[in-house]
Amino acid sequence: MGISQETVGSKVLSMNLVIIPPGSQAEGHYHDGFESAVYLIEGRVKPVTARD
Repeated sequence: MGISQETVGSKVLSMNLVIIPPGSQAEGHYHDGFESAVYLIEGRVKPVTARD
């Protein structure tokens, strides 16, 4: 599910549904070879990059 090369032919963009419960956080990871985008529906997010 989501936007990827497999679902819509996207070459460098990936978007997927992720539900992160309040008070928790996503595991650290990186995206090699493609871009990602975030569309926040509810709550707050603090993006952290390797430079942070």
